[in-house]
Amino acid sequence: MCARVLVIDDDPVNLDLMTYLLNAFGHVPIAASGGEAALQAVCTTEVDLVLCDIQMPGVDGFEFLRRLNQERWHKPPVIGVTALAMVGDREKVLSAGFDGYLAKPIAPETFVEEVERYLPAGANVGRVLNPSADAERPPSAADGLRTRPTSRNGYALVVDDNEPNVQLMRHLITSLGVEVRAVRSATDALRLARAVHPKVIISDIHMPGQSGIDLLETAKADHDLKDIPFLLISASSATVEEERRAIAAGADGFLLRPLDPEVLLEQLARFIPAESQA
Repeated sequence: MCARVLVIDDDPVNLDLMTYLLNAFGHVPIAASGGEAALQAVCTTEVDLVLCDIQMPGVDGFEFLRRLNQERWHKPPVIGVTALAMVGDREKVLSAGFDGYLAKPIAPETFVEEVERYLPAGANVGRVLNPSADAERPPSAADGLRTRPTSRNGYALVVDDNEPNVQLMRHLITSLGVEVRAVRSATDALRLARAVHPKVIISDIHMPGQSGIDLLETAKADHDLKDIPFLLISASSATVEEERRAIAAGADGFLLRPLDPEVLLEQLARFIPAESQA
């Protein structure tokens, strides 16, 4: 069987990234956006492992572990996940009773391998979830995560000032065999795009200084950049005005967070066709 992993994090981007990676490698993630929700989940659902953010409002990681120890005689291993980078953090987490420690920001390339080290014996047997079902369904863009990526030309330019967002985008896009170059501002994006044209630009809307829509309008007004496909990403609270401006400026796609990885990969596949096989 594959492992059932409870993932606890109040940051939706971190939560999306960890659950997506676990699912892509054949495990069954159960997401909880805070300690209180996680306590309800772990008391009603059998899990093989818990990944618990330490710093959360309300019931933080330490309080979650304390309550879990009170409520369950046989608890699963609980791994503390923290963005703190101070000397002694690891020792503090382990002395509190956590079974292991992972530091943020996580590395998508090694995250699942690190998590699997803490799985009980027998919980992790291979990395393909339900292979018989996979054989029956049509192929999709996300299959690149479980196979060797196809070689493709060019690079994708990601514009976002939030590092966890960049990590998630980098992992999804490189699964297509596409190089990713990331910058944090519209100014840097224009400088890089003009120097070396990307195959596609994917930009967050809300950034300090110029917004993603400002960047889109500038790019589409530039003779050398106007034909580069441009995807905009916004929070679920995107306004009608933002969508109107995006469409008017010529956006080739408008996606909302939390991202659906399958939808993003299908959008990208429109603009980055695989190289012809010899």
